[in-house]
Amino acid sequence: MTAVAVTYQRTGDTYSYHLAYMLEDVLVERRGEGKPFSSVILALSDALKLVPDGAVVLRRTDRPGLDEIKLDSQMRDLIRQDPDKYLAIVTEPDRVVVVGDRKAKRSAELYRSPHVRSGYDTLAESFGDHVYVRLRDDGKVECPCCGRWSATIEDIPVPYTRPDGSPLKIMVCACLAKLSVKSVSGSWVEIITMLLLTNAVYGRYYLPRSWNPAGWISRDELSRMYESYLKETEHV
Repeated sequence: MTAVAVTYQRTGDTYSYHLAYMLEDVLVERRGEGKPFSSVILALSDALKLVPDGAVVLRRTDRPGLDEIKLDSQMRDLIRQDPDKYLAIVTEPDRVVVVGDRKAKRSAELYRSPHVRSGYDTLAESFGDHVYVRLRDDGKVECPCCGRWSATIEDIPVPYTRPDGSPLKIMVCACLAKLSVKSVSGSWVEIITMLLLTNAVYGRYYLPRSWNPAGWISRDELSRMYESYLKETEHV
């Protein structure tokens, strides 16, 4: 199967990218500098019209340690058939952030630039075998145990490695929390739900996702949700 590889990085509000794939034994490449994210997706859409069954691999290189993302066939087909709809799904609109007291609300507004959500940004809002915590550009992680931006990701030294030889990772926080990390992708750190629940030291967790809009969730409630999830997927 032909693979369509897209390597890209963000600089300010624009992106540079390199797209490559094989077409009839010929290597086809496209590059762009200082482009909006939509240009990356439109270039990918054009490529998929030529290799519709190509396996899409996205590699973001803004900082070291980011995992590549392999798009499923549904998202790949959506990009090929309707890139505008895909962009509408994965791109958040500008948000208004109010600062100051109530009297200042009418006049003081800060606008955040549009944020492009990768496949992991969408996946992070789901609940299941894994939960996701946020990662900032400075490497700080929003700790699920204390709720503060005081955690970091560290490599576990050899001989403990993954089957492919890459180092295992652990999230370490100033609150003394230590959690095994399954992966680091985009702006998210993926943690196995069962491992989080087996850490009985903490009675609640800070996981502000779509499935938990309150932010904090008790260990008991998280355990009940996970048990319900396992029952629902047992025969799937």
